[in-house]
Amino acid sequence: MNRLKCFLTILSVLLLSACSDKKEQLLENHLAVLDTEIAGLEKIIGGLESQFDALSNQVAALSNQVGWLDLLVNNIGDVQIDHTREIAESKRDTVVLHVSEKGFQRIDTENGSFLIACQDVTPYLDGYKVRFSIGNPSSASYQGFKLTAQWGKKMPAKPRADWVKSLGYKQMTFTETLFPGAWNDVEIILSPAKSDDLGYLEMHMETDTVRLNKPQSASE
Repeated sequence: MNRLKCFLTILSVLLLSACSDKKEQLLENHLAVLDTEIAGLEKIIGGLESQFDALSNQVAALSNQVGWLDLLVNNIGDVQIDHTREIAESKRDTVVLHVSEKGFQRIDTENGSFLIACQDVTPYLDGYKVRFSIGNPSSASYQGFKLTAQWGKKMPAKPRADWVKSLGYKQMTFTETLFPGAWNDVEIILSPAKSDDLGYLEMHMETDTVRLNKPQSASE
């Protein structure tokens, strides 16, 4: 009987030991699989990091190119603006007036030359009322004319493309007569405009009908 108990005890110990060894083997197998999977994930992450670094470099390069293109566009815009102003100044069909100054400037149209001066500026609703004097130094009278105004903040240093886009614009048609050898007063409303929006005022003028006096005959 004692021998049977001893045998059963030894058998139990051997069975428990075999089960423990099997569990340890299974655990080791699982750990080996996990190690393999982790190594694969680390390799994938490493590849993604390399791709991210490459994309970051490309984005930085594109940002530099965009900045360079913006600078180029602004420079081209400034050249075009300067060229347009040079043409306008050479033709004298557009003048820039200073609202704080009382001097006059010559302004040309297709059928005559005139003098234009800013007389006074007063607030009006959401803008300003500007009174001009237009001098007609010729002996002809002009029936009807147009004034085109562009106004805004003082012209900045380059770049000026955004500044040009911010300018106000207004074209006005007048039916009054510009009498010969006289100053003729006109008013325009610049709206909307704030006080610092009168740092720049550009005027363009067009005339319509020209009237000349017929010479008197000798009998008259």
